[in-house]
Amino acid sequence: MKEKKMDLRTRQTYSFLTTALFELLKTQSFSEISVTDICQKAMVHRTTFYKHFEDKEHLLRTIIIELQKKFDEQCNEHLSSSDAPKTFYLLLFKRVLEYIAENKLLMSKTIFDKGNNYVEEVFKSSITEYLKNHFKLNEKKNNVKFKISPALLAEYYTSASIAMANWWLENDMSVSIDDMVKNLDLITSGDILENI
Repeated sequence: MKEKKMDLRTRQTYSFLTTALFELLKTQSFSEISVTDICQKAMVHRTTFYKHFEDKEHLLRTIIIELQKKFDEQCNEHLSSSDAPKTFYLLLFKRVLEYIAENKLLMSKTIFDKGNNYVEEVFKSSITEYLKNHFKLNEKKNNVKFKISPALLAEYYTSASIAMANWWLENDMSVSIDDMVKNLDLITSGDILENI
């Protein structure tokens, strides 16, 4: 019984700290925010903060891991392993843009913040893994072989997606998601499969 209370308290502490960080990100960059700022905004003692986290980066990593889990769940709901590689890629890109729009503040202040490589790497690795696994599965299911290594192809497509998403965010999402997907389709069009 006592353990459940601790779990609830821990969840509440995480929630308070997460909310405080998001509030601070509205007016400051992540690098400008201190642990003291977060604790004051959350009305949580610094000792409590350090009981759960090593530093503000650890808090951010925890938040990002939770967001990554939600992103993975949403991708699993919206994407099908039976989609052709190009269709799958474009649907994944659309899902990425929708996710960025849903989490605009965090994305703009952390993932696409030039000084925060960890967060961008977590985001990129999720997309790369989805693509690589789908490409490999597609080779097996459809008896085709990519002209390029699925791992290299996934890296290329991920980099293109991240670059376009970054541009989209920097330009205040002024282009619709559907138009961004069409643009990516035009940029990446090409013959990537051969029959075996």
